[in-house]
Amino acid sequence: MIHIRKWLVICILGLSTSMGIAQSDSDVVLETVWYLQSMVIDGQEILAPINDEVEFIPFFFDVGDPDLEPAFLFTSVCNEIISSSDVFSDVIIIVAENPSPLIDCQLQENIDFDALYFDFLGATTEFPYELIDESGSLQLILTAPNGDMAIYGDELLAIEEVNINSFKAYPNPVQDILLLEIPQEVKQYQIAVYNASGKEIVRTSQQLSSLDMGAYSQGLYFIVVVTDQGDIVKKIMKQ
Repeated sequence: MIHIRKWLVICILGLSTSMGIAQSDSDVVLETVWYLQSMVIDGQEILAPINDEVEFIPFFFDVGDPDLEPAFLFTSVCNEIISSSDVFSDVIIIVAENPSPLIDCQLQENIDFDALYFDFLGATTEFPYELIDESGSLQLILTAPNGDMAIYGDELLAIEEVNINSFKAYPNPVQDILLLEIPQEVKQYQIAVYNASGKEIVRTSQQLSSLDMGAYSQGLYFIVVVTDQGDIVKKIMKQ
């Protein structure tokens, strides 16, 4: 299983900007938790699966200590890879290792997409990338030598009618009780908690205003408000 050393670095996207320090593209790539949206294979767009087995496909870096070791990439579908990587101004280096089993996928669309995705990552070690900022939403595009692409975003699917910034989860980082403020427009919902590898930890049908995370291990979690219109997501650091 994954062993991440410094989760806090992953969770501070925007900290340098808020302090008035401009971030380079490579800094943004390294400090953002990305989600695979789609792939373009042989000119055909293939959407990332969203279902009970695979609700999102994470892609992020553990930067470790840059003076001592390179960054490590983590991403997963049914399988996972933790690969030594580095990010420069125009290219991402990924030394893809053989994927290791993460979950026992039963749905064929997940099995097929898993094979497609890891074949893409294993095709080369150097992926030119493009970082796009569209009205505050970031998109990361990796391109293989044959022109195939993987397209990531910094947000999961959100409810179009709801301002996602009106969903608040605090304190962050949290030690014990996480308080939740759900947008008033959301009448029926569930609360789900995922770990950094995309595994669902808990889901409740109760419409909660708080979560007890005291027994959770330290690390990064995704708190998801699940509705029939889409999901609203917050990244939370557990101390």
